[in-house]
Amino acid sequence: MKLELGMLKLGAAIKNSPDARMEVRRALDPDAGNWLNAANDVIGEAALELSNKGYGGLVILVDDLDKMIVRPHVDAGCNTAEHLFILRSAQLTAFNCHMIYTIPLSLVYSHHEATIKSLYGGHVPVVPMIKIATPPPKGKPYNRGIDKMKQMIESRLAAAKTTSNAVFESSAIMRDLIKLS
Repeated sequence: MKLELGMLKLGAAIKNSPDARMEVRRALDPDAGNWLNAANDVIGEAALELSNKGYGGLVILVDDLDKMIVRPHVDAGCNTAEHLFILRSAQLTAFNCHMIYTIPLSLVYSHHEATIKSLYGGHVPVVPMIKIATPPPKGKPYNRGIDKMKQMIESRLAAAKTTSNAVFESSAIMRDLIKLS
């Protein structure tokens, strides 16, 4: 319990203090390669276990980076989004699995567009948000959005020359989408 409370305090201190963030970066940066190797060891074990169960690989989604507060980065001479996605692209692309990151659209459509494309495989796919439910408190299914989501999934499966049964452990995802509509 004390450890959790201490981590919460540390997290709050880091989040609220640019000086604390800089200190943590300075402490961790020299070992970034070791952290990356350790992460790849864990990813390798997970990928092997998935392979043994008949899966084709591992995909990690890193969401909400598109909502990051873009502000000047003290040490790098650029903003935080540029620092993460351009200056740190080698680390972001060094994981031994498929990685999907959300990215601020302001960066994708900036003067860095060509750089980002070259760093991340030649293109940056932009997938719009799709409304599938109305806001709380009612939170009812939004059928037009659900239909578009099903259409998008079916289109991508067809382009990959596969079916939902072949891709998903069960067709529960498609059933859930159908139930919502």
